[in-house]
Order: sequence, then C-alpha cells, then structure tokens
Amino acid sequence: MNPIPLHDHGAFNDIEAAASFIELGIDAIEGIGVMLQPDMSSADEQMNFTRRSNASAVFRFFGEAMKSSIRNINEASFRLSNDLRSLDQGEA
Repeated sequence: MNPIPLHDHGAFNDIEAAASFIELGIDAIEGIGVMLQPDMSSADEQMNFTRRSNASAVFRFFGEAMKSSIRNINEASFRLSNDLRSLDQGEA
C-alpha cells in the first residue's frame, strides 16, 4: 500500500472548504455594508448613535480585513502544498 503523498493530504481540502465558507461570510458582511450605504449624502440618515454611512463603513472594513486573511490562508496552503510536493519528489 502506497501512502498518500503529503501534498495530496485531505487536510488541504478541509482548509479550502473552510476558506470558501468564510468567503461566503465575507460576501454577506460586504453586502450588509452596501445595503447600509446611503444612496446620496442627503440620505445619510441618523441611526442609533451613528449615521448610516458610518455603519456601512464598519461592515466594509471587516469584509476587507477578512479578505486579506483568506488570501493569506490560501497562499500559505498553496505554498505548503508545493513544498510538500517537492519533498515527496526528492527535491530540496
């Protein structure tokens, strides 16, 4: 029985699935930010202790912050997979 090469380990599929799920959350957060964004400056209505545009900015900020983290996860997973593939093939 041949062992599964490390670069084909099932954990990479798990990481990809988790990252995809988080990306759905990012889309939802950014969507809330877009919905809250006023159509024009005169529509920037007062909300509870803030304005509509400020609430929108918070959601857009967190969406962007999470996107950066997902990119880092995907890039690290790709690099790790490539490094393991090189090791499996006897490359240094």
